[in-house]
Amino acid sequence: MSLYWKLILRSIKDSLPRFLAIFAIICLGVGFFSGLKATTPSFYRTAEEYITGQNMYDFRLISTIGFDEDDIARLKASPGADVCTGSVFCDAVVYQSGEADALTVRFQSLTEGVNEVTLTAGRMPSAPNEILGDAFMQDESAIGTTITIAPDNKPGTIDEMCEGEYVIVGLARSPLYMNFQRGTTSVGSGKIQLVFFAQEAGFDFEYYSEVYLRYAGSPVPYSDEYEAWAEAKTDVLEPVLEQIIKQRFAGLIEDGKEEIDDAQDEFDQEQSDAKQDLADAKIELDDALQQLEDGQKEYDDGKKELDEAWDKLQDAKSELTSNSVLLGAAKNKLDSAKTVLDSTKQQLDDAAVQLESGKQQLDDAQAQIDAGLAQMGITAEQLPAQIETLNGSIAAVTAQMEGLDPASEEYAQASQNLIMLQKMLGACEQLSDAIATVNEQKAAYEDAKAQYED
Repeated sequence: MSLYWKLILRSIKDSLPRFLAIFAIICLGVGFFSGLKATTPSFYRTAEEYITGQNMYDFRLISTIGFDEDDIARLKASPGADVCTGSVFCDAVVYQSGEADALTVRFQSLTEGVNEVTLTAGRMPSAPNEILGDAFMQDESAIGTTITIAPDNKPGTIDEMCEGEYVIVGLARSPLYMNFQRGTTSVGSGKIQLVFFAQEAGFDFEYYSEVYLRYAGSPVPYSDEYEAWAEAKTDVLEPVLEQIIKQRFAGLIEDGKEEIDDAQDEFDQEQSDAKQDLADAKIELDDALQQLEDGQKEYDDGKKELDEAWDKLQDAKSELTSNSVLLGAAKNKLDSAKTVLDSTKQQLDDAAVQLESGKQQLDDAQAQIDAGLAQMGITAEQLPAQIETLNGSIAAVTAQMEGLDPASEEYAQASQNLIMLQKMLGACEQLSDAIATVNEQKAAYEDAKAQYED
């Protein structure tokens, strides 16, 4: 044995545990590698059988502006397309009955002929508010629970998930989610925890958010032939898809322009109506201002006439007071003359003259009273009713003022009306007093005259 091999055997002998560990690691690595190489065709066949059995899509088309039925029909007409189906999904924050914590989930619409789910428990949905649970993440105890859309979702999410509450009637697996990762989202926690499958009727949507294409006779998945075939189909689909998106975008722009034009027409009409309303309101305000000015003039004229009547009444009151004094003196003289009538005829003649003078003063006072009544447009018989009417008007204005704001124009106008009514009442009361005084003096005059004639 050569020195080289002796050294190798000595090294192995000196570090036998390490040598054995390295040898075992090498054996395990070779074993794993051999196993993977041997089972890879089985993995591919299993995946192929599952994908083929569930009719998994060949192409998934996504557009931010969505697809409508016409777009799907055009895509389906592309060469070799066996199935072309639109699909919708919606990410939302929900509450599951019996649990307090919110969940971030995805609602995926069920499709026919592509991406078919495998029912593992329960039954398929038969109503818009029934859904399938995630068989990878939930067990059969989830069947029968209620999923409620959280009220703090975006308004668009609440509108799209139109049912509000959904009942889990079964569990299913989908070829879209073949592992435990459910993806990310912009709502809730940002990570999708569960996926639910619902009928299209469970969504309220205007367009499909994605389209799935499946071609008959496509090559075996994961093979080089499939990769080449997919690239060739992509080259065919891209121009068609680009044209569809451009036409849809143009249609959306046109629809938006029509809505803008309609809104502009409505705005112009409302603006025109508003201008007309403003013009009509200005005319009404001008008319009201003119009426206010006319009313102010009438008030000023009435106030002036009332002041003049008040002055005349004050003068008549002064004259009546003087007449009352004179008539009192005349009566005293008549009484004195009655006792000395037999002794002096001259005193009787003087008394007769005084009686005549007093009668003239009474007539003058009566004339002033009649003038005051004529100026007020009433008769002596109507004076008590006029006083009662003025008292009622004063009470009504006073009650009106109690319900008004002292700082308002209506309160100021009512205050002026109250002052004018009070002045008119004072004038009427003075006339009434003057009439009573004149009547008393007339009675005194008649008594004096009767005594003189006796």
